Amino acid sequence: MERYSYSVARFFLLIILLVQASACNRQGTSAAENTQKPKNIRLVVGKIKEVQMPVPADTTIQLVASSENNEIVDVSKQTVEQTLSQNQTKETFLIKAITPGTVKVTFSRKKVNEEGAGDITQTYLVRVVNK
Repeated sequence: MERYSYSVARFFLLIILLVQASACNRQGTSAAENTQKPKNIRLVVGKIKEVQMPVPADTTIQLVASSENNEIVDVSKQTVEQTLSQNQTKETFLIKAITPGTVKVTFSRKKVNEEGAGDITQTYLVRVVNK
């Protein structure tokens, strides 16, 4: 009988460990899902790629774009005058290829006048090549 209770105790201990490991794995998976895989863009030097991002419903939040290296690409937002005829539910950003190389361009949302990178919404891996 003692041997049987020892086996049952080991079985329950194994079940508890598996449940805890499963919970840890799920937490890691959800965190990984929040970080999106970068999308790839290939540009020839001198060309411009338009990228549209949804406009936040909250007017205190702005969309911003940044590049790891401004010598490879220049990222800018189209002005309101340029987008009047376009759909106002999306903001248009321009990525201009300047010199060959690979750079990460990040789009994020943050409150107006807030410091830091904000909440990243999309990342692009831009590869610039010669003609």
